Amino acid sequence: MSLTNVASEKPTPPIVLRAQLVKKQLEETKTLTIRLENKEADIKEMRKALKAKQEELSEMQIRRELGERKLVAAAKDAEVRAQQLQRRLDDAHNQLKRKEKEFEETMDHLQQDIESLETERGALRDKLKLYAKRGTHHAVVTTPTPKDAPRKIAVN
Repeated sequence: MSLTNVASEKPTPPIVLRAQLVKKQLEETKTLTIRLENKEADIKEMRKALKAKQEELSEMQIRRELGERKLVAAAKDAEVRAQQLQRRLDDAHNQLKRKEKEFEETMDHLQQDIESLETERGALRDKLKLYAKRGTHHAVVTTPTPKDAPRKIAVN
């Protein structure tokens, strides 16, 4: 072996090794710093996105609450309207029953009047036949007026 080979194989001084190690660590530190800055930027973006989502969620909750209030109010209005309509229907049914009862009473009264008039007519026919059989010699036959019928009185 030659002396030149021995000199080239000479160990590297520790300061050079330490310098190389520090350079390597500085490069790693720069890389890690860049990665850390990127992560911090990502976190910042995620926080912005989270804040936007929270605001959106808050708005949606407010809209939901308003919708629920409107729904409750509409249901209450519908219930009130249904009650009003039910009352009107009940009133109409009651009025119909009263009118039907009134109609029945009127029909009964009219039927009684018809029967009374038919009886009276029969009696008047019998009287007319009786007068015809007696052979009255009067030229003018006057029909008797019923007791209940109104009479016209001529005033001079």
